Amino acid sequence: MIRSLLLISAVVIGQNDVEETQPKPELGKQVRELVFQLNDLEFAVRDAAEKKLTEMGPDILNYLPRTSRSTPAEVRQRLGRILRNVESVAAQQAADPTLVTLKGPLPFAEAMAALEKQTTNKVVNITEETGEVEFDFDKALYWEAMDKLLDQASLTVNQFANAPNALSLMARPEEQIERFGKATYAGPFRFQPIRITTVRDLVNPSVQGMRLTINIAWEPRLNPISLSQPFNQIKSLDENGDELVIEAEGQQDVPVQPAMSSVDVEIPFTLPSRDIKHIKSIKGELTAMIPGRSDKFEFKRLRGVTNVDIRRAGVTVTLERVRKAGELYKFYILVRFDESNNALESHRGWILNNPAYIVDSDGNRVEKAGLETTRQGESEIGVSYLFDLEQGLDGCRLVYETAALIIRMPVKYEVKDVELP
Repeated sequence: MIRSLLLISAVVIGQNDVEETQPKPELGKQVRELVFQLNDLEFAVRDAAEKKLTEMGPDILNYLPRTSRSTPAEVRQRLGRILRNVESVAAQQAADPTLVTLKGPLPFAEAMAALEKQTTNKVVNITEETGEVEFDFDKALYWEAMDKLLDQASLTVNQFANAPNALSLMARPEEQIERFGKATYAGPFRFQPIRITTVRDLVNPSVQGMRLTINIAWEPRLNPISLSQPFNQIKSLDENGDELVIEAEGQQDVPVQPAMSSVDVEIPFTLPSRDIKHIKSIKGELTAMIPGRSDKFEFKRLRGVTNVDIRRAGVTVTLERVRKAGELYKFYILVRFDESNNALESHRGWILNNPAYIVDSDGNRVEKAGLETTRQGESEIGVSYLFDLEQGLDGCRLVYETAALIIRMPVKYEVKDVELP
């Protein structure tokens, strides 16, 4: 027991040996004391410490120690439960909308900088020549504030820019309408109907229909993996209060690439009569796959390695083996989630974009030369990474980064007053 207590103490001290550089040293001290109690002789003390750490919430994430094989089994289990619960709360909080309190006037570039500092939402392609904007936001939704500022500056968002986890701005085309007032907001999401297409085949009258395209954007800090829209979760009424018929079953699944800031979802309707001039209301609920906080998994011993596991919250990363492949080295990684929420089944592109790199003996970062999927299951995926290591494996470390949890976030929305062609 004494050895176990010493091991726990060493883990905690090692995790927080730079406490003076951290913003909450008292919190770090409290976390260390409670983690030490997770291995107390008394069951009641261990239980109380776990409960207290869980109740402290996401603020403790930077202070919880990382476990290893030498950590006592019960402590590993308790820390795992704490991490999963706290990470889940953190992910849920991240999915809440950002509120903006800010007052101008300011030059547009300064307003964007202040907005980014307050919300952590990154914006790129900002020019100094845009001029000054006038505003007074008091707990305004992020997208409401952004739309108003962009309208004043005659700018809009470039949906197709290669700007991972950021909004890229561009001049608004002269013929394009302003953004504010044309979209609705649902938490951190923005919904705007952008296109209606109708088809009436004059040769085959049975071939007819109407498609409404809705652009769905999100606060860039969210970085969703995918959006899924079940068609049975949509109810649409015309101007007379009659329900419009949706001409599809199942759901539309839309993967999100890292460089995307929004996606388009199409809703297929039976073609309404010519008397119907607008859609009064479209109520729906979709599901967004949201990754939790990203964590680093670092493997320090690479030569002759076999199935070394590192676990964080709800994910285990295994370095299965390292093999020579010609002039390159091939690293086999297995990533297993306790609950993947189907995020690996059809939209696995996000996990293949996870950072994986080598830190060599000189501290230089070596990027991968290639990768391939080795296997895939409902809650796991195997990937091999190729690295060009001129000096070999000695002194090198493999670093892999991934979200520790993936949550399914329901998003309810309502789009109103869509004019029909």
